[in-house]
Amino acid sequence: MKKTNFLWAPIICIISVVVFAISCRENIISKQNYTTLEKSLYIDSLISSMSLEEKVSMVHGVKGTDPNGLDYVGYLPGIERLGIPPLRMQNGPSGAGATFSSHRHLAPATAFPVPAAQASTWNMPLLYQIGKVLGLETKAQERDVVLAPGVNIIRIPEGGRNFEYFSEDPHLSARCGVSIINGAQGIGTMTSVKHFVANNQDDSRFTIDEQISERALREIYLPAFEASVKEAKVSTIMAAYNKINGVYCSENPKLLTDIAKEEWGFEGFIMTDWGTRHQTVTAANAGLDVEMSGWGKFGTAQFRDHLVNAVETGEVQETTLDQMVFRILSEMYRFGLLIDNKNFEKGVMDAPEHRKLAFQVAVEGIVLLKNDDNVLPLDTSMTKSIALFGDAMEARVSGSGSSNVVPFYSVSPYEGISNYLTNNTEVVYYNKANMSLGTADTRIDPDDVAIVFLYRSSTEGSDRTSISLAEESTLIEKVANKYSKTIVVLRTSGSYTMPWLDKVDAVFQAWFPGQEEGNAQAALLFGDENPSGKLPVTFGKERRDFPASEESDFPGIDDKVNYSEGVYVGYRWFEKNNTVPLFAFGHGLSYTSFSYEDLSFSPMSSDDKVMKVSYTIKNTGVRDGAEVAQLYIEDVTASVDRPQKELKGFAKVFLKAGESERVEHSISRRDLSFWDETTSSWKAEKGAFIVAIGASSNDIRLKKSFIY
Repeated sequence: MKKTNFLWAPIICIISVVVFAISCRENIISKQNYTTLEKSLYIDSLISSMSLEEKVSMVHGVKGTDPNGLDYVGYLPGIERLGIPPLRMQNGPSGAGATFSSHRHLAPATAFPVPAAQASTWNMPLLYQIGKVLGLETKAQERDVVLAPGVNIIRIPEGGRNFEYFSEDPHLSARCGVSIINGAQGIGTMTSVKHFVANNQDDSRFTIDEQISERALREIYLPAFEASVKEAKVSTIMAAYNKINGVYCSENPKLLTDIAKEEWGFEGFIMTDWGTRHQTVTAANAGLDVEMSGWGKFGTAQFRDHLVNAVETGEVQETTLDQMVFRILSEMYRFGLLIDNKNFEKGVMDAPEHRKLAFQVAVEGIVLLKNDDNVLPLDTSMTKSIALFGDAMEARVSGSGSSNVVPFYSVSPYEGISNYLTNNTEVVYYNKANMSLGTADTRIDPDDVAIVFLYRSSTEGSDRTSISLAEESTLIEKVANKYSKTIVVLRTSGSYTMPWLDKVDAVFQAWFPGQEEGNAQAALLFGDENPSGKLPVTFGKERRDFPASEESDFPGIDDKVNYSEGVYVGYRWFEKNNTVPLFAFGHGLSYTSFSYEDLSFSPMSSDDKVMKVSYTIKNTGVRDGAEVAQLYIEDVTASVDRPQKELKGFAKVFLKAGESERVEHSISRRDLSFWDETTSSWKAEKGAFIVAIGASSNDIRLKKSFIY
């Protein structure tokens, strides 16, 4: 009897598969029953039930309008007769409200500070919560995919989308991206990490050919994408517009298949950016799964118009198309769009906790760059009046382009400060029309304060032409000559020259701070909140301090740009050239002070981890506050040219006055490695390494060496 059962088991299984496949073709099995069957079997049965035309319809996006008259940024149409719903997409990453850059098409959403400000918090649990809200508000708008995060490296200070990315450093960018993805996908919303890879400039972004070494790609531009795939299991990857070494990213087999799918084990689907240029056969065979272009202003469709013929002529194998469809359906299954038993959280818009989170991110993301003589926080009992200059009457919520968000409300600096002050302190705004400052040598009462708010827009689609603030510099100098206390608040996407820096008392880098801008700025100015933001990029004194200062390196010549700096981006470049920055990577001041002490090592014996590092941070001031401690690795005896040091860990520690905490990090072999171009692999050489712990890249407090 046992032998008989053994022989019949595979026969019964085969019969069950056949019956199931037939049932799927007839569309007669309820979705509830699908969950009892193997995922791949179910998806294979759906694909086998599709015509060639239906398969192709699954791999190119179309335009649509929801019941409220708002356009989708794009969606995959689905197949109703097989129970496959459309897959609907929503822009990010500053908030789940964008469809196109025109406000006419925007649904309101919680407007968070832009990603550069998010990274300035160095607070990964906070970014996880941002991701969660992006996911919840995407679901509330009946969308399935939020097109975020953007993890491209900030290579040049002029980059039009710098505000939309996290950092110049691959480690910090990776940690931020993983946190956002885990937050959104944890509540059931797919994410799309973008733009794969090296979308570092917007000038000529559709055609630019970037000449990048394999080592620079591996060490600088790919790690954040790799972490998004390996650690966060990101659902989709969005290919960039540009070429890499002569090949468009959307039809680059080395990037799409060799690295992402085979080396990293990416199981989701790869889509184009909107309007990406690619050829049907080349892109499909290279590993592109979805075309999100081909309507309206976004160019001519390739998959939609030519993929059926390419399969019929054998230029693209139907098995390749089947794999493209399988990847899409697999992610839809994973996120509960093909089955009914996924217990994901329901979406919600404009919740009180979302507003509170936007405030907290702004507070922690605004960076105090300078605070001479502790002029901040302001003492309202000692301040008779506050004069506001510049761009103080409008909230500068976000940058422009596809990440633009229209909030449910916004708070300008003037509103935030005026609402905060309930005593007799007078708030006066001086615009250009009534800005009568008098003679430069006539000073205002010493108890009066001037705050100058500077704003420079930044947008997807074009890079800035300079990093000069010439017009604003004149205003600042006039104000500083008149007032004994002058504070500058910068609402920009990044580094600008500051020839007036020595003339002012305090400077905040506020980025584009989201809907709670004014409230957050008031809380910091008057000391209700203690600044804890730190720069995720280096600020230089002049443009020539940065890499890519030659035309061939940026913006390029004849649609070709050389990444001649190699791995030396950001602080790596400044240190290699012994250039003193205006403000260093990782810099940010507080209203309290911190000490670092007792650095110790403890060897680890796991396959990957090699060393545990620990040290103590103490709040030595009189105010509660938070410190971002940064761990850098120096390779003392490398056989190749390596950066002086590289960020490999960080911790944000919240401490009450007088309180201390022991901080721990683990160092992996990968942290010690460089990309060896001779063997095409990561290599950690035996020899001496130094662990450097600091408050910024040029403020190292503790150092200790070890032999690997």
